[in-house]
Amino acid sequence: MIALAILGMGLLVIGAALPVGLRYTRESVNIATGQAAAEYALDLIAQNVCLPRAILDTTIDPSPVVREPGLFVPRDVASGDFDPNYEPVIKVHPLYVRSIDATPGSGILGQEYTPPLDDWVEQAIYNELPNLGIVPDPNECDYNAWLRPALPSVAQVYPPVTPDTPFSQVDFFTSMYAPRPVRSLATPIQGAETRKVLDSQISWTAFYRRVSYDDPSTVGINEGDPTLYEFIAVAVRRPSLRHRFPVQDPSNGSDGSFAGVDTPVPVSWLLTFNDPLPMPMGGFDAPTGCPLDAAGQPLGLNGPVPATIAFTCNAGFSGLFPVGSILIPARNDVAPSVLIGAVPIDFGPKAPTTLPIYEVVQRPNDITVVVKFNAYYPRQGNARPPGSQWPVWVIPPAYEEGTSLNPVLPDRSPIVAVARRYVRLREIP
Repeated sequence: MIALAILGMGLLVIGAALPVGLRYTRESVNIATGQAAAEYALDLIAQNVCLPRAILDTTIDPSPVVREPGLFVPRDVASGDFDPNYEPVIKVHPLYVRSIDATPGSGILGQEYTPPLDDWVEQAIYNELPNLGIVPDPNECDYNAWLRPALPSVAQVYPPVTPDTPFSQVDFFTSMYAPRPVRSLATPIQGAETRKVLDSQISWTAFYRRVSYDDPSTVGINEGDPTLYEFIAVAVRRPSLRHRFPVQDPSNGSDGSFAGVDTPVPVSWLLTFNDPLPMPMGGFDAPTGCPLDAAGQPLGLNGPVPATIAFTCNAGFSGLFPVGSILIPARNDVAPSVLIGAVPIDFGPKAPTTLPIYEVVQRPNDITVVVKFNAYYPRQGNARPPGSQWPVWVIPPAYEEGTSLNPVLPDRSPIVAVARRYVRLREIP
């Protein structure tokens, strides 16, 4: 009887440990697959994403047209001329890739969106400018369609999907470098790649930024490099094939709202954190921008550094910041922007050649987002206008309950891996 009791207790312990072991095994597989997906994304970007040498295409008759590249290129909207001194206020952009409809009950399920989703993201950037104290100048920035997706939608899933139509280098030099669309589910013979995208659980999304900009205060000295970019690839996992990602509609309010459509691969949201931003006890050192402790000494010199810092968010978008999600700052100014009224936003200490990313570790309430301290505080100029905000890119969690206009967002981040790489992009005619 004693032996049976001991055996029974042992079996109970083993039974209780099995789910834990399975969970850790599943998480290990997800992390390994996510890392492979993120590295695959960076390789794909480095091989296929290029910069147009000329913004204004003079080879097209009867009149020149403005090219629509896959990446943001410093330009003047009115003329289309390349302007190496131009610095956008939003320096970090999502990489635009074609995306297809995954909205339940949609009449265009599996088809690509029209207008493209990049219009919506650019409109979010445009609408954010007044929050930064800037009156948008249509000659400098415009959210109308001027970008084309850099890659087809089949490129964003992992393992890679075999396309119905093989990619041809000739296609890259036609139609203003537009990637080909996927085949619709309405044509079953040629719609296999679309079904594979909808059935993929591992995918990736990416961000990019120019590493070095021209400093207009030092003409001919601190010249930027227009071809050197940093790409940040984020691998995500949908818990099931029923899950999908909500899309932001930036036309409704300062941070927008749910657009009522879903995608199988996340489309990044541009949101803002409210004042007051996290601040070191002693403020920032004026010459270096380094954070100071309460005694006015460099942070960490006489004591420990904080483990976390907290941001204040809009309660209506609280569900977009689950634990495990990341915040990618949309600004990292290294020189004053040429846009009138722009207030520099950078980090303390200064980070001219890097972009600090914050990871959410706690959500004590609907308006507080606690992130892991990565040694950098967000810092805005003292002359910033009242009510100015700090913009960040976030990746929405995948959901399955609720409607596309009112989704029930789970308290779980879809992110499984993040990878970064500097890439010197090729220029093409």
